[in-house]
Amino acid sequence: MNLPLTTMGDRIVLGLACLLVASLYGIYWQPSAAGTVVEYHTPTDHGRVNLDTERRLALAGSDGTSHIHIKDGAARFTASPCRNKQCIHSGWLQHSGDYAACLPNQVTLLVHGPQEPILDAINY
Repeated sequence: MNLPLTTMGDRIVLGLACLLVASLYGIYWQPSAAGTVVEYHTPTDHGRVNLDTERRLALAGSDGTSHIHIKDGAARFTASPCRNKQCIHSGWLQHSGDYAACLPNQVTLLVHGPQEPILDAINY
């Protein structure tokens, strides 16, 4: 007995689902604006730093000091006392909504720009 793999109804539902995904992508996915400031949080301090001037920050966390490098409109972790170094592997944060955290050390970075994105790094 030869049964069709899909019916006409299956093809219609699949086609409508593809159209829905494509239209939602077009509506909600926007190119991220370049960041202008980076916001940092530690267990004892928080603040905002402009991304337009090169500088290095030493942020005291719960396990030690995390080192941040700001250069050419971007920021990144360069050193941290955590074990897996996921924060360092996050790389350069330069678009509004980019986020990196050293969870064991309780230090976070979040880039802000002139327009906040609808979808941020957490949703991505």
